[in-house]
Amino acid sequence: MKWSFFFCLFWFFASSSHSEGPTVTDDLGRLIGVDEPPKSIVSLSPHLTELLFDLGVGHKVVGTVRFSDYPNAAKSIARIGDASALNLERIIQMQPDLVIAWLSGGSFQSVELLIGLGFKVYVNEISTQKDIASSIEKLGVLIGQKKRGLELSHKFSEKITGIKELRMDIPSPSVFFQLGEGDLFSFSKQHFLGNAIEICGARNIFSDEPTRVPRVSFESVVRKNPDLIILSGNSSDTLTKSRKKWQDIGWGHKLRFVDASELFLPSLRFATGLEKLCSALHES
Repeated sequence: MKWSFFFCLFWFFASSSHSEGPTVTDDLGRLIGVDEPPKSIVSLSPHLTELLFDLGVGHKVVGTVRFSDYPNAAKSIARIGDASALNLERIIQMQPDLVIAWLSGGSFQSVELLIGLGFKVYVNEISTQKDIASSIEKLGVLIGQKKRGLELSHKFSEKITGIKELRMDIPSPSVFFQLGEGDLFSFSKQHFLGNAIEICGARNIFSDEPTRVPRVSFESVVRKNPDLIILSGNSSDTLTKSRKKWQDIGWGHKLRFVDASELFLPSLRFATGLEKLCSALHES
């Protein structure tokens, strides 16, 4: 490693984390404060990058990870890794005022190293739709956009509530939300997508699984005999293998398709994806 890299390490070990400005509690339960709005930010998850753009500070993001491609402006941000590995030396050389990290990301050991080196790191975790709303509120406080964060949070929450109220008196089909094609996975109620099924007035057949994204067998789905099967894509895409598997046992009529781009990230676009999911679950 270059001498400048060691100098950066020393500088961050020596610097104080004390702050007299706005503070929020992150999802590790740590109090994170800033003396002034950060001028440079590193975002370690696509959904966090998207939220920063929603808050109007996308131009301050100097580094992000693979698949941070929305909005289009995010595509031009320097890449410093992905969900499985981060370029720590590059991040340290950037000397960001704030790092926004994702607790469930596969590279969280690297995030812990950044915390240990004295970086100001806000750790985010989202399990429900309420967490999306609270996340943008807290980010708004940290980056000097408190008013905008509150406005976006309230607008998102109202939209989710409206979607839920529309489905309150509708019959509740049982649903298998399929992730993957070879090995099958789904979502429990601990995951925001498993939770979304219930907001739509349906019943998730794997709601009570102990893990957020449980691996399930074809046979276990057949035994539970769901009314509907949700596939992420559209009827003309590459999900040929999945369609054929269910069609072969006479379940082709149970298949529904949703757009993964709006639904799979816990960002504000999730509300639009949720509307489409609910429509797919209750289409005649």
